[in-house]
Amino acid sequence: MSSIRNIQLFCCISAILIFSLLLKEQPLSLWSPGILFTSFALVIYNLKGMKVSSVVIEQLNFSILFILLGYVYYIFPLGPDNLRVDDPLAVFDSQKYALSAKMTIEYGYGLGHWLSYGIEQYLIVIYRTFGINEVNVLAINSLIFIASVAVFRKIIFNTGDSSFSLTIFMALVPLTFFYSIQPSKEILSILIVAAFLRLMTIQGVYSPTKQFILFTLLFSIALYIRINLAIFLMLFLLVARVNFNRRFFFLKLLRLAIVALIAILIVNEFSLKFVGVGVDYWFEKILDLTNAKERLNQATMNNHDDTSLSYSIKRLLSPESVWLNIIFLPLKMIIVWISPFPLLSGAFTLPTDSGNVVIFGQTLLSSISGLLNFILLPAVFVLIKRFNELSASTKLVFVFIMTYLAMIAFSYHTQFTRHRVLVEIPVYIIFLKYSTVWLPTYKKSVQAAAIFMFITAFSVIFFLQAYKWS
Repeated sequence: MSSIRNIQLFCCISAILIFSLLLKEQPLSLWSPGILFTSFALVIYNLKGMKVSSVVIEQLNFSILFILLGYVYYIFPLGPDNLRVDDPLAVFDSQKYALSAKMTIEYGYGLGHWLSYGIEQYLIVIYRTFGINEVNVLAINSLIFIASVAVFRKIIFNTGDSSFSLTIFMALVPLTFFYSIQPSKEILSILIVAAFLRLMTIQGVYSPTKQFILFTLLFSIALYIRINLAIFLMLFLLVARVNFNRRFFFLKLLRLAIVALIAILIVNEFSLKFVGVGVDYWFEKILDLTNAKERLNQATMNNHDDTSLSYSIKRLLSPESVWLNIIFLPLKMIIVWISPFPLLSGAFTLPTDSGNVVIFGQTLLSSISGLLNFILLPAVFVLIKRFNELSASTKLVFVFIMTYLAMIAFSYHTQFTRHRVLVEIPVYIIFLKYSTVWLPTYKKSVQAAAIFMFITAFSVIFFLQAYKWS
C-alpha cells in the first residue's frame, strides 16, 4: 500500500510540474513552488525506508490536487492574458488584485482599489519570492486552506479523534474551494476567523497581557485584509465576553477599546504612508455599505441584469426599512446559506463560448454548494434544537456562525453567496463531529418528506386523471 501511495504522489507531482511549465511566465523566476520539490524529496526519502507521517503525505497529496483543480477551474478558463486585468475585462476581483500587485512590483504603484491593500501585499510577497505566476499563489493558498481546516478541527474535535480525508472534505465545500484557489481576500479571511475563534477557546492558556497582544495583532491584520470583518470580530469578542458583573464588564469593554484603538492607529499610520488616506476614509466606505438604497443600486450595476428572478427575490427581501429587514432576517439567513439554490439555471449546461467558460466553474461549484447546504439544512435545525449537547468550544463556533450569517443577511442585500465561504468549513466540521446527534433525526425527516411527496404526487395524478375522465 505504501508503494502505491508513493507512485500516486509521484504521478501527481509530475503532472503539476508539467502544468507549471506550460504556464511559466518568467524564465529566471522561481516559477515552481518549493512545496513541489519538498514533496519530491519526501517521496525519495520514503522509498529509501525513511518513515514519513501519513498526515504529511495526505497533506502533500491534497496540496497537489488543490493546485491541479485550481488550474482547471481558475487559471485555464481565464488564460494567461486575462489572469491579471482591470475593469471592464475583469470577471473576478482577484484579477484586479493580481494586476495591481504586478504593477506595484514593476512600476512602483498599483491600481489603488479601496480596501485591497492587504491582499495586494500578500500577492506581492508571493510574486517577489517565487515569481509572478498564479501557480505559486495556488500552492500557498493550499497551505492556508490546510491550516484553516486544521485549526477549526482542533477547536471542534477537542477529543483528539478528528481523522477525515482533506480531499473528501474539500468536495463538501466546493464554493469555499473556488474562492480559495483565487488570489482573493476569502482564503485569508477564513484563516483570520479560524485564528480568532482559536484564541477565544484557549483564552485560559495565555496571560491577559499575551491575550491582549495576540488579539491586537490579529485585529490589525484583519483591518488590512477586510475592515468590515475586523469590526465584526471586535464586536463579537465584546458581546461574547459580557459579564453581568458591572465592574468586570466595563474593564473588558475598556480593554477591547484599547485593543481597537491600537489596531486603528497602526493601520492609520501604514495607510497614510502607503495609500495616502487615513482610516476615516475607510470607515466612510464601510458606512456606505449599510445604506440599503445605495447597496441595491450598486448591486444593480454589478448584476448587469436586474430583471432576473434571483435578483428580484433578493431585492424583494431587502426593503429600505431597517425594521422590515430585521423581520425578514431569519428567511434571508436561510437564503444566504443555500443561495443560489433552487435557481440553478445554467449550472449544468456546458458553455458554448469563451465568455461563458470563464464563469462556468463558479456557477457549477456555487450551485453544488447551495444544493448540498439545502440538503443538510435540517441538520442545522437539529443542532439548534440539541444545542446543549454540543461542547463549549463548538457552542462558541456555532453562535459565531449564526451571528455572522445574520450580519451578512442584514448588511448585504443582494450579494449573498460569496460571503458565506468564511463559515462553510466550520459548519461541515461540526456536521462530521456530531453526525450521531443529527443523523438519526435527519433520516426520519427525509423518510417523512419522501412519504409526503409520494402521497402528494399520487393525489395530484389521481385528481388529474379524474378530471380528464369527467
